[in-house]
Amino acid sequence: MKIKNEAIVIRNGKKIYEFKNLILDAYLKELAEAQTSVENTSKIGYQKALKFCLLKFEDELSFNKESNLPNETFDVCYIGDDYISQIGNTNQITVQYDAYFNKNTFVYDYSARTGGTKFLEKYYGKKITAIGWNDYWTPTLSNNNFVPVKAILDVSRYNFYLQENQEISITRKDIITTDSLFWANTSKIGYPVHLAPANIENIYEQKLDEQHEYWDSEAYPLLYSVGFSNNLTYMLKEYVIGKDVNLTIDNNILKIENIPNINSIAVTYLTKFLPFYPTRSNYKYILIKYKIYQRLNNNSGDDIESKEIDTGYYYHIAIPITDAGNKNLIIKYERG
Repeated sequence: MKIKNEAIVIRNGKKIYEFKNLILDAYLKELAEAQTSVENTSKIGYQKALKFCLLKFEDELSFNKESNLPNETFDVCYIGDDYISQIGNTNQITVQYDAYFNKNTFVYDYSARTGGTKFLEKYYGKKITAIGWNDYWTPTLSNNNFVPVKAILDVSRYNFYLQENQEISITRKDIITTDSLFWANTSKIGYPVHLAPANIENIYEQKLDEQHEYWDSEAYPLLYSVGFSNNLTYMLKEYVIGKDVNLTIDNNILKIENIPNINSIAVTYLTKFLPFYPTRSNYKYILIKYKIYQRLNNNSGDDIESKEIDTGYYYHIAIPITDAGNKNLIIKYERG
């Protein structure tokens, strides 16, 4: 899988500026880890959609691709309406985020440790030096845990000043690509959801106790199993992760070890497959199965109880094979 920033467009009054920015290692790591457990698929810190836009004023910010920075490295965070658009097909996801900074914008001010529509006022006339993006807005917690910033743009060489009567809008467009084959057991899933920052919305339609139960709007993918087949739709041999085969994570790399029946090492970057050894296999494809879960909430008691429900929907990612023997499957998330 490869992710690239297609464009950052800043509209400052009547002027329009276009940039590309640095995606940090922290985002690649998150994309890899988010799909590995039911808990990770939906919990804070693995939300993937970079809908929180951060601004830093006056002071320049030093950073590189390995930087692990908390949100309070910046001064304010946009917590307005979610302006996110996402489209996809079997090989590409395109996602766009829009943030609008004006006198009515709700922001969280990290120095004040609170938020509201009035906190931009003290930054009027100050220069914007850096813009950041994250999938969650909270500052560092009391236990020193924080959700690291995922992408940063240095704009210190430009004269972007926050003015009282002049809106600044910031649009971010990212593209995620893969060369792997795709099949889903429902028409509701048109693309590999684990590559989609905004996941997929409102997929499950089970009858509810409408007085007390409600679904979260998003559904989440879980890396469930690997197997072998001669077509995209059905696994002739299936190995459940955590039960039949082991999954290890090293930053932005997922590794599924000792998959039986195929003999050499298949290294998969989901966009480029290394050649296989010239030994014939009984199967045409390695299939990677993703189950789709959605959170069901119940507010009938004193506290809201939530649980992740297997929707029964799933999809396969298929990798062509030409040889036999045991394999280690490596999935790497990298910049495009």
